[in-house]
Amino acid sequence: MLLLNLLAKLWCFINHDRRPDWEKARERKFILAGNSLKTLSVTDRGGMSIDPEELRDQIVASREQLKGQKRLADHSEQRKMPRWSR
Repeated sequence: MLLLNLLAKLWCFINHDRRPDWEKARERKFILAGNSLKTLSVTDRGGMSIDPEELRDQIVASREQLKGQKRLADHSEQRKMPRWSR
């Protein structure tokens, strides 16, 4: 067991993930989103399938959320612009 722990630490040291933190966070979000899908199934050979309706619902919900964020961003940008440039 001690040898296994030592080898695991050595492997992590040699193959350190050098990607930026934002990219690691983005990957974690993607994995969490994939795991939250109810009808996602993976075959033993690595193939994936999902109910198209669930996927469509997720996409529509994400678009609506992004639209709301974009409206807030646009509104705050207008406040920063000088009046003569609007």
